[in-house]
Amino acid sequence: MNWLKENWFKIGIVLALIFVGLQINDNKDPILALEEAVSEYPRSTYGEPAQWFMMKSLVGWERMMFVFGYVDDREVCEHLVEIASKESPDREFRCEDAN
Repeated sequence: MNWLKENWFKIGIVLALIFVGLQINDNKDPILALEEAVSEYPRSTYGEPAQWFMMKSLVGWERMMFVFGYVDDREVCEHLVEIASKESPDREFRCEDAN
């Protein structure tokens, strides 16, 4: 109980920061926020789009990884498809333009 009396102010500040953080993000679906950020991400210097590395699952194609920052993001993504296909030959993988 003494610990609580001595630290009530610090606890209050932490709780207030958590509350403010939750209020800022309360109406933002994280998936929609990510898709919005990706769609606004600039293309490469050569106008090439970033890529989604995707995997087929029971519910359809799912975005697994955002591939960006390379001169040719598509080439890097296709290399990831090769690696993933060797590691999991029973699954399907592909790349898709992200922006």
